[in-house]
Amino acid sequence: MPFNNSFTIAHWSGDNYSTMYIDEKSKQQFDFICEKVVSITGFSRELFLGKSRKRELVYVRSAIVAALSSNGWTVKKIGYIIGGRDHSTAIHSREHFNNTIKLMATKGDELSLMALNIYDVLNKYLLLNRDMNRIQKIQVANDMRMKGCGIYSVVGVCN
Repeated sequence: MPFNNSFTIAHWSGDNYSTMYIDEKSKQQFDFICEKVVSITGFSRELFLGKSRKRELVYVRSAIVAALSSNGWTVKKIGYIIGGRDHSTAIHSREHFNNTIKLMATKGDELSLMALNIYDVLNKYLLLNRDMNRIQKIQVANDMRMKGCGIYSVVGVCN
């Protein structure tokens, strides 16, 4: 059963049908990430999330997967949101970024440098977003404590 603030991603592959619920916050983050990638690369969202195996598109997808993975997204969730791919594809993409693209960037490969730049931009955004969420949670906890709420405030009960 979906949560109130979620949406469903459904994918068909041959005879297989599967769905996954993605919360609204993750969807908004991913939409922002796609906008950033479009502005950096000039590629359309449909192009870099599509099935093409062109090197430049694979590198872009790998950078996105690596950034999401390093910020706590599960590989299953990443696979689904990056065009209905399997979790093992997300793992391979992350490893490709960490092992190949980073190495090629040190050798001056332009596509690898572009992918590394995408990763850095997305990682900074995701880290900032995560820190803002932590700050908001701390502020809510402090507000509740100031109002005299006890330990039960964690589950939303306040005297």
